[in-house]
Amino acid sequence: MKVKVRKVGNSMVLTVPNAVAEDMALYEGQEFEVSSIASGLTYTPVRKKKKVNWDKYSMLRGLNVTDGMDPAEYIRKSRDKERDVWND
Repeated sequence: MKVKVRKVGNSMVLTVPNAVAEDMALYEGQEFEVSSIASGLTYTPVRKKKKVNWDKYSMLRGLNVTDGMDPAEYIRKSRDKERDVWND
């Protein structure tokens, strides 16, 4: 499938055909990182970090699972435990 580069304002635009956009589940306003490589361009979707509403997870407080830790501390300790290469 061929597309042409168009000039819009001070930028160059490559269009994405509808069939490709639907296959990739692209949506208007989605952000991409663009990099050039020897054989062409690479577009990588930017993954936005989700903000966690800790009030929603307040039920975790005081459970045996968390040993009374707040959810952020519980997740931090779990993550650090997985990264510890000396952990048995």
